[in-house]
Amino acid sequence: MIKIENLKIYFSTIPDGEKVCDFLLAIDENTPKGRHDFNENLYVNVVYYETKNADCFDGIFESHKDFIDLHVLIDGEEKIFYGDKSDMVVTKEYDKSGDYELLKGKKYTFVEYGKLQGVELPVNEPHMAGYLSGKRQKILKAIVKIRDNR
Repeated sequence: MIKIENLKIYFSTIPDGEKVCDFLLAIDENTPKGRHDFNENLYVNVVYYETKNADCFDGIFESHKDFIDLHVLIDGEEKIFYGDKSDMVVTKEYDKSGDYELLKGKKYTFVEYGKLQGVELPVNEPHMAGYLSGKRQKILKAIVKIRDNR
């Protein structure tokens, strides 16, 4: 997990990254939700949802093998739980078409982030977003999916 404070610097090294950064900075409540493609290795999912109380987190995580996740909050704040895959058990085998598997674990930590900050979650790093301590709030978020070509 890497917390990103400066999106322009982060995207400066990624092909079409400047276009993505401009797109992120222009997102508002009128931006169509769903997938926005930039190239075969880079797309953005725009989502809008209400956070859940962090005290209710059930230890279920998702992990990806093909795409790095970069969660960018456009409006609001949230907490992302993450942990080490070796401390978890797979509860749903890897789905290649959706690029995810589900895991369950009891050993994890979290990061909190806010408006126009990002959290990069590398491939094979279990994570679950959508939580906030003590209160619920509606958030507008972009999940940038970057193909891991390593």
